[in-house]
Amino acid sequence: MVGAVSIRLQDPVFESQTKNKLGNTEIRTELVNRVREELLQFFNRNKEIAEKIFAKVQDTRQLRKELQDVKKLARERAKAITIRIPQLRDCKAHYNQAKGKGKGTVGSFAWNVTLSVVARLFYYAVICAAVIALRRKQPLAAGFRLPGGQVLAVLGVGIAVGLATQVDLSKSLILAATVGAALLNWLWARRARVSE
Repeated sequence: MVGAVSIRLQDPVFESQTKNKLGNTEIRTELVNRVREELLQFFNRNKEIAEKIFAKVQDTRQLRKELQDVKKLARERAKAITIRIPQLRDCKAHYNQAKGKGKGTVGSFAWNVTLSVVARLFYYAVICAAVIALRRKQPLAAGFRLPGGQVLAVLGVGIAVGLATQVDLSKSLILAATVGAALLNWLWARRARVSE
């Protein structure tokens, strides 16, 4: 059902976010009363239409109530099954608080970023060092050769080592253990190759 009433106001004021509700109190009360009277007279003259509209209003009200109940139930169930994720502690203030409470940095976001950065720097340094070693072992090997490639490889190793020294490695026992395991694996593989 759609109705339109044309009114001219000098300073109209509208309420709500969608601006669909007239807020001028001097005209609003009279307008609502007049519309109500006209509708009551219309419904009294047209009982069949009034019953249909009343049934539609009842259906809509019931539907709204059911939707509200479903939303409420959904919110309650969502609260019941919410997995609580601990706050990330990656700033110095939280880090110091965590130290005082006995929580280490292992597993925190900042620690994982540090581990990732160090691993990438280590990987980059090893590749640069491999370029130097492979060029010495196979000087005539076919492949892409960059003028001053050896110098760039040495610079790459130096930059990677320099950046790695800037990383805060405190309480990085797991990182040291990982690097140690990688070195032991490399030594074992090298020894196995030499013995063959």
